[in-house]
This record gives sequence, C-alpha cells and structure tokens, in this order.
Amino acid sequence: MANSTGSDKLRPLIRVRCGSPHLPRDATAAHFIAVDGEKIVGCLRWNSGLDTDFGEYVELYQMHRAGPYFPAQCGTTTKVMVAPEYRRTGLVVRLCQAGYTHARSRGLVADFMDCNPHLEEQFAQFGYRPYRSRTEHPEYGDVLPMLLLCPDLEHLQRVRSPLATIEAAHPRHPEAVDFFHQHVLNHHHDHRPQATTLTES
Repeated sequence: MANSTGSDKLRPLIRVRCGSPHLPRDATAAHFIAVDGEKIVGCLRWNSGLDTDFGEYVELYQMHRAGPYFPAQCGTTTKVMVAPEYRRTGLVVRLCQAGYTHARSRGLVADFMDCNPHLEEQFAQFGYRPYRSRTEHPEYGDVLPMLLLCPDLEHLQRVRSPLATIEAAHPRHPEAVDFFHQHVLNHHHDHRPQATTLTES
C-alpha cells in the first residue's frame, strides 16, 4: 500500500486479549488498529462501563462525578498512538472517528481520557474539555484529565470537531448535557486549552 496516508486500512479489532498482566483492561476493550501492509501504524483502546470496572481510572478521572451515567454510559479512551511518519496524515482523526462510532453505538454519553501538556490542544479539537485539576499518572507523569460529552453537539460544532458529523446522527439528550454542565464541567476553573480547527485531514 502507498505510504501517503496508511489510513485506508483502518479496521477494528474487538475484544483482543493481550495477555499482559500489566494491562488488565485489554481483555474487555475494543481495540482499533491501523495497518499499512503488515505493519501496525496506529492504535486506540476504548473501554465501556458495560464491560469493565475501570480499575484505577475511577479515581484518576473522578468518574463517580458522572452520577447516574456512571458506569454504564461512561467510557475511557486510552493508548492512542500513531507512528511518527503517520502523524500528519489524518490517521489519528480516522482512529478517533472509528472509536467514537463504536462507542456511541454502545450508548456512550461521557468519555474520559488524559494527556500530557503537549497534546491538550489536539484533544480539545476533538471536543474534550478539562474538568478537574492536573494529576500525576503512574505511567505518564503530569497529565490533564479531559472529558468528551458526546450529546453536546453544540460544543462539538463550535470547535469544529471531526466527531460532530457522527454525533449529529444520534438523538439529542439535553438532560445529559445539562447534568454534566451543572455538576462536572462548571466546577473546573483552571486553564482550559483553546480548541482550533484541526489541520490533519
């Protein structure tokens, strides 16, 4: 396959068991990989509260703040990685769109993730927002937990998220949007990364 994008062969691998004792949530995750020929060039792991207890992420992300939406309508996006030579090809957008489509089909309302400072703006472009102060990740150090409120189509459209067109096909849930704005998002007053239009396409 040509080395221009590498994203045409994006395919989901659902419930792939890694077998690593250090990654217990692999067995209950939906794994998305991008391959160029025989080479894996990108990946994303998504876990649903329907299948996992989230382990240490419950405390790290303060997931109980999701109230009635925790755990069944909550998820975590982790292990988002793209090979260096594919980082300006739009591959990360394709991976996140594939993961989002799958997650919404499973009833996801709130998706939690964390990232290091240099990636905050990138994930803000997808629609993720900070909702608590920075914290120390046991593996990745200084991170900012961020929340993607899926039914908040207005926000996704405002930041021109590549997930907005996917979300537009789903029913609106204003009660969920109101809950998270009142009880989660509006309680955060630290610096918020400003989203700009994604340049990867």
